Amino acid sequence: MHLWLSIICSYLLFKGFNCYKEELIVSEHPIKHEDCPRLDDNNHPILLAHPNDCRRYYSCLDGFAYPKMCPENLHWSAVTYRCDYPEIAKCETEANIDNQIANANNFKSKVYFQNHPSDCNRFVQCQIMKCPPNYHWNAKTERCDFPHLAQCENYPPSSNQSAGAATASTPPSSGNQENGVTTPGWPAGNDTQASSGHCAVCDALCDRNDQMYLPFPGNCHKFIQCNGIAFIFNCPDHLYWNAKLNACDRICVPN
Repeated sequence: MHLWLSIICSYLLFKGFNCYKEELIVSEHPIKHEDCPRLDDNNHPILLAHPNDCRRYYSCLDGFAYPKMCPENLHWSAVTYRCDYPEIAKCETEANIDNQIANANNFKSKVYFQNHPSDCNRFVQCQIMKCPPNYHWNAKTERCDFPHLAQCENYPPSSNQSAGAATASTPPSSGNQENGVTTPGWPAGNDTQASSGHCAVCDALCDRNDQMYLPFPGNCHKFIQCNGIAFIFNCPDHLYWNAKLNACDRICVPN
């Protein structure tokens, strides 16, 4: 008998009818809800989705929201305005949405901790960092490198560089004015040579929150790129770091 009732109810539900009797959750008290009107319309009852549970919903009465629950294996549907099959209800609670956002953001900002392989008094802290513009991480050399040298397999090669983009043989049109003659300047991270590696001593100079560029003390051919930690980069041959332009330039400006 129960099997036949289930079959009939499934057919009626498929046709757009609701033969299930929703359950009133007596263990929960009604709550004052801003979306529940003070005056009820018997022809158009107000039913509200539960923010964290797809099976639950609220029925408005006299300005209060009374918690109710759909039968097992059914979800409240804000589209069909009834308890329905999950694939039709397509319920998205605030908790699910928050989890989706958190999962997407975790990959960008999460700090990972691991056990030290041989010392219980120590632990390993890992944080996702970012290479300078137009550089890829080279897993073999363990440093930021030119894309064609890094050979990163996680992402396709960059195809957004225009034909007129600046290269070592075709410098950009903008630059310094010296005696009425424009001397080209190369933006940082565009034509600089590969990173010389992480500079632990330079970390104290870097702002932990912002990406920035600093001159390398005593060497105009180098500069420091900060992205939470410090990396040393070399300007191309015959070029020097210009702290005013934040670019490799033809003139060495004493720092």
